[in-house]
Amino acid sequence: MRYKREVRKITPFSTKQPGTSLSSKQQLESELEENFFFLQPASLKKTSDFIAERVASKVIGKVRSEVTNAKLNIVEEVMNMDEYKSKCVGCVDKYAKQQQILKLLDPLILGMYDDIRYKVHTLIDSACKDIDTLFHVLLPDDTDKAVIEMCTKISFQLAVNKVTEWCDTNLLLDAMKSDIKSKILHLSKSENNDTFETNNVSYLSYKMKCVSAEIHCKPFKFPKDDISLLCSEIAQIIIEEVPNTLKKTFISLTIDLYIAIVVHFPNECFEELTKEFASLWSKCSKDLVFEQLFLCPQNVKFLLIGENFEFSCEKFVDIIRTLLNNEIFSVKNLQSCLEDIKKLYWRDLRLQKALKNFTDVLSA
Repeated sequence: MRYKREVRKITPFSTKQPGTSLSSKQQLESELEENFFFLQPASLKKTSDFIAERVASKVIGKVRSEVTNAKLNIVEEVMNMDEYKSKCVGCVDKYAKQQQILKLLDPLILGMYDDIRYKVHTLIDSACKDIDTLFHVLLPDDTDKAVIEMCTKISFQLAVNKVTEWCDTNLLLDAMKSDIKSKILHLSKSENNDTFETNNVSYLSYKMKCVSAEIHCKPFKFPKDDISLLCSEIAQIIIEEVPNTLKKTFISLTIDLYIAIVVHFPNECFEELTKEFASLWSKCSKDLVFEQLFLCPQNVKFLLIGENFEFSCEKFVDIIRTLLNNEIFSVKNLQSCLEDIKKLYWRDLRLQKALKNFTDVLSA
């Protein structure tokens, strides 16, 4: 008699998957935060999230400017090397040229990467002081110190998470190395007598970003001469026969630059400088200068966090009035932009003052 063999089902034990501890820790932190804010007014969580977002954005902006400057410095350093000039300039073998550039980049890119990582940690550590200051400014005076301390810790951790996530996505060694190599190859095409032209379109774009980043970092000396030179060079590009997409890029960069000046150096927005920018934008066709690029929530937020808010807002309104008088902007389009501005959340009265100023200039 044959017996059927029975197969016993074995249920495996669940094991801890690698990497789950971090997510579990974050989940626990999230639950604790929710429990804390559940006992507090709803506005407290909004304020904490807002501060974390602003601080993270500020740190990321500074990191981005550091990366941009570091890349540009390496590009210049490599192209000034004797080895590059002797082996890469005039080389017709594209593959050999790329390999030689990569060889020169290897020691420089590693040093740059370590420097940036150190600066990221330094910027994150200094952000904690900014967070504590912002809470004391934005929260009522009678807010318990223990609540402010807890909110500071929560906002700091949220900001750190946002900065870390951005760095993990954008600060990739191979990607930065490839970007620098491509930049060198691109600039090498416009070389003349072993140097690259400073009026090269790509270089000019880099220079614009560097100057804007420098202004956001609040240098001791205002780069007035650099700004005037950039305006004249971009004005020349705008009137030349170049693609509209390129013109739009430079217009957007000039607006970012002007906003940085208005926020951090409103006292430098004298009539001459304002005329330079207004003249530059006046040379463009109306389909290149959009009201949405100028009067947008992001730029208004920059105004609201400025140290000289009222002065900055006054200068911002002045340029809008100038562009309206020159028929570069239309009242209808600006009023449409205001609808998006009204949706912003701001704890103090700065937003209402800014909206009143914008409304007054449109109704004049």
